[in-house]
Amino acid sequence: MLQFDFFQLEGSEPGHSAIVFLCGRFGNGKWGAKEYRHMLECFNKTTILGVTPYNDRGMVEWYPAPNSSIDQDDAVNGQSHARERIERILSIVEQIYKVPRSRTILAGFSAGAVMSVYTNANNEKEPLGGILSHAGAILRPDQLPAANEHNINTPILLMHGRKDHCFDWYERYVPMKNALIDKGYPVSVVEHFGYHQMYDIEIIMAGLFMHKVLGYEKFTDIYDDDINEYGLTVEDAQKEEIPLKEYMRLGIATDEQKRAYYAELEERHKAFRAKEEEDEELVSVKEDA
Repeated sequence: MLQFDFFQLEGSEPGHSAIVFLCGRFGNGKWGAKEYRHMLECFNKTTILGVTPYNDRGMVEWYPAPNSSIDQDDAVNGQSHARERIERILSIVEQIYKVPRSRTILAGFSAGAVMSVYTNANNEKEPLGGILSHAGAILRPDQLPAANEHNINTPILLMHGRKDHCFDWYERYVPMKNALIDKGYPVSVVEHFGYHQMYDIEIIMAGLFMHKVLGYEKFTDIYDDDINEYGLTVEDAQKEEIPLKEYMRLGIATDEQKRAYYAELEERHKAFRAKEEEDEELVSVKEDA
């Protein structure tokens, strides 16, 4: 069962373009759609659809909540059903609002962001116009399919904060980013030091990134001060190495990684002791002098 919250911007044109916003767990699509409408008033021809999913118990969720990256089987198994529901929504956008998939942006926050990236990666129909991911990360990057004719030209914008407590930077976000790059997806990023939330500046950067896909030749310059104030930019995604200490912190290190980590600590300890002994010798020489 799905609840739809629909907002039609003043002057919006049927068949022009669409943003479908998928809310996070316990969230509400109405909130996300309103945020996009408020921050991107310049997209006055675009239809915005906010989506709130309910499970059989009346709870708002796309899939059962995972316990961790190594305890999430129910969540992973629930994603395919959620994708089917999202595809039905995209069909409604085509049939009722007359917007083709090529000018439809699939956006989401948290679990909704997970589903936006997942849906695109498993797309078997006409390519979507683009993907906007706020503070989310696919659950099994190791199972990400390679990009193909259904998604290889669909631009993806990942927006994520290093202090995200829900989708941890090294546990969730970096593995997803690396996998998307490895599998040939066109990925751009807006990375910052924020927490697990959707920031207004992210929506502005999303508008800057997607305005041509939505059919606008120029993105309004009224946001220049905001962009300059935050100092954020849309950049091509670059692979990032995960430090050994992060594998240890997250409790997901393999035996080989553990041995490498402790060997690294031992080398650091030896270097520290050598420096201490060197300093002690210098002090002794000075005292003798």
